[in-house]
Amino acid sequence: MKIAITADIHLSNFNQDPIDKESGLRERLSSLNNSLRYMFDYCVSHEINKIIIAGDLFHNKGLIYTISQNMFIKILNDYKDKICVKLVTGNHDLSSKTEDGESSLLALSYHPNLTYFSSPYYDEKDNIFYVPYTFNMVDLIKQNSANILISHFGLNEGILNNGTSIISDISLKNLINKYKVVILGHYHKPQEIINDNIKFYYTGSPIQLNWGESGEEKRFLILDTETLDVESVLFEGYKKYIKIELNKDNYKDISKEIQKIKEFGDYIKVIKMDDINLSEDLDVPIVDRSEKDITNRGINSSMDTESKLIKYMEIKNVQEEDFEYIKSIGMELIRGE
Repeated sequence: MKIAITADIHLSNFNQDPIDKESGLRERLSSLNNSLRYMFDYCVSHEINKIIIAGDLFHNKGLIYTISQNMFIKILNDYKDKICVKLVTGNHDLSSKTEDGESSLLALSYHPNLTYFSSPYYDEKDNIFYVPYTFNMVDLIKQNSANILISHFGLNEGILNNGTSIISDISLKNLINKYKVVILGHYHKPQEIINDNIKFYYTGSPIQLNWGESGEEKRFLILDTETLDVESVLFEGYKKYIKIELNKDNYKDISKEIQKIKEFGDYIKVIKMDDINLSEDLDVPIVDRSEKDITNRGINSSMDTESKLIKYMEIKNVQEEDFEYIKSIGMELIRGE
C-alpha cells in the first residue's frame, strides 16, 4: 500500500501577512491551502487513500486560530470520501513539553476520516510505529523496532535550514537494525540519508514559511509500505521566498529579473554583493553585503558573551526573522547545553 507523508504545516493566523485576493486568506495560509490541496489531489489521482502528517499541524503552542483550523477542516470535508488522514502530535501541537502536556489535535478528533496519535501506536498491518512528541519518546524509540518509524524529533545528523546541526539524544546508530525506513517531521529542510542499513528522511515543510527557507524545494513523500520504496513529489501552488544576488555582472539586468518574479507573485529580496550605486528604485527590500571597511567591529573585551554574539550577528546581517532563533542556538552551543 502507498501512503503520502508530510509534516510541519504550522497553521497560524499569519496576521502580519496581507490578504490574498483570490482566496481571501492571509498569504501564507493561502499558500498552505494550495499546497495541501495539491497533495490531496495528487493522492486521489494516484489512488492513494491515506495521508500522514508527522507533527506540527498547528504552530502556536496551546493556541488554535479559528480561520486556520477551519481551512484545514474544509480540506478534510472536501476529501472525506476519498482520503483518510493520520496526525502525529508534534512539539508545537502540545500545550507543554511536560508529562501533562495535552495535544491540540484533540480538537479535530471528531472528524470521521481523521485519526490522531498523542501516544505511541504500532500498526501491525503495515508494520509502522507511530511515535508522537512526548516526554519519554527517546526511550520508546530506542527500545522498540518496526519496518517503518514515523515520528517528530531532531536527529543528531539532521540539518537545520541555516546549515547547522544540533546535538540530539537520538542518532542514526540508535535507529539502524531497529527500523528500515524512518520518516520524520521537526526540521523544515527536506533531507535524507540512504544507505544499505537504513532510509532516513525529513519530509520538510509544505511551503517556504519564511526567508530562512528561501531556495528550498518543498516536497511530500510517497511510501510503499510493502517494498519500502520512497518517492519525493514537489509541492506546487505556494509563494516562494526568492533572494537575488546583485553584483557588478548582473546589475544592469536586475530590473527585468525582478519583474519576472513579481509576475509569479513570489516574495523578493535583493542581496547587494558589490558596492554599486543603483540609479533606479527597485521597489524591493535590499540587504547590503558589499565589502566595506569593518576594522571597527564594535566588539570589545568588556562585553558579556551574549552581547558579543548579538553584535557579531548584526555585523553578519542576520535577518530579523531569524535573529532570536539563531541567537538561542548560539548561546546553547556556547554554554555546551
